[in-house]
Amino acid sequence: MGLKDSALAFLPGALSIFVVSACARATSNMVSTTIPILGKYVFGAGTLYGGAALSIYSVLGILANYLVAPRLSGEAQKRAVLASTAVIAVSALLLTYSDIVTALILGGVIGFAFGIVFPSIITAASLAGGYRGERLLAVFSTGLAVSLVLGPILESDILTFSYRLVFLVFSLIAGAMFLASWTVDFKSPPRQGPGVSPRSKSGIYAATLVSSVFYIPFAAFTAFLPIYAAQVFGTSAAASYLSFVPLFVVSLCFRAYMSVRPFKRLRAPVLASVLATSIGLVAMAAAPSYYVFLGAMALFGLPHGVTYTISLVMVSRTSPEGERGAAVSLLQAYTNVVYVAVPVVLGYMIEVVGIRPSFLTLLAPTAAASLFLSKRYRGQLA
Repeated sequence: MGLKDSALAFLPGALSIFVVSACARATSNMVSTTIPILGKYVFGAGTLYGGAALSIYSVLGILANYLVAPRLSGEAQKRAVLASTAVIAVSALLLTYSDIVTALILGGVIGFAFGIVFPSIITAASLAGGYRGERLLAVFSTGLAVSLVLGPILESDILTFSYRLVFLVFSLIAGAMFLASWTVDFKSPPRQGPGVSPRSKSGIYAATLVSSVFYIPFAAFTAFLPIYAAQVFGTSAAASYLSFVPLFVVSLCFRAYMSVRPFKRLRAPVLASVLATSIGLVAMAAAPSYYVFLGAMALFGLPHGVTYTISLVMVSRTSPEGERGAAVSLLQAYTNVVYVAVPVVLGYMIEVVGIRPSFLTLLAPTAAASLFLSKRYRGQLA
């Protein structure tokens, strides 16, 4: 098969994975960020309501990720993804007409459904095998990055008209996710079960350390970055949210590159990610102006673009096909736990020591993860 034929054979599967991942991330971000806004400005609820909404969404997603997704494969996995994407689309539509109680319930239902969708799509991509599978994993993460750039722009435009209208528009995006899910190839591996072998566990541990290099700081950014920009530099609400743009644009470039040419050896990009994260955190804390701060955010685009994709590749390389679903689900569950725990811990620290010193303390888990990775799992990066 020639290069042109190979590329043509790759494109349909890549397009399916890309559309599902982009629509899924855009919709999940919309739900997790807009229900708290709906609670505050439409229902007249306090910040406790927003925190409860995020907790319900995240915890139910973790449960589905850990308890349901690892037990699915082949046709069962495809049926579960189709049912979940349909439920997400309908639930997003119903959120348009929800009240203070049903919004929490529907948000939890959507969180549970995404706990099935994300690990299932990652597993489907990785089971393509070898170089093709690693490219599809990079395509998946590229779809996530595209949605992180375009989704908030679309959402902010819609929110100027109505807080409820955003759910209606994104229910259509979820509908596109449902349609694209029909074309994803879900394979049945030789053996599928909730357990993993010692070799797979080793790959999962190494992958969690790689993802921890940046995703612990990123969980803090997700919760507090606009607040950081506003408090430290006095930016407007619009400018504060633009702080994410340099990060996501640079991340998108790296993920798009890996979709075309995946890294064969992982040590150099992981080391570069550690350095970029460390320098970025110091530059962020010491930045004398908002523009220097934006430069630091651009530095974070490298680890954001590289570490998550590499962690998926490491799981793919170290787990047999029959254990792939369980391995991916465990990695995703860890990532979800980070997004629940880090904002709580850092939020308390901000109240005690201030926002600049609190963000600088994120150097500690970054350094600890990288040192433990280099000492214990150096061979996994070859």
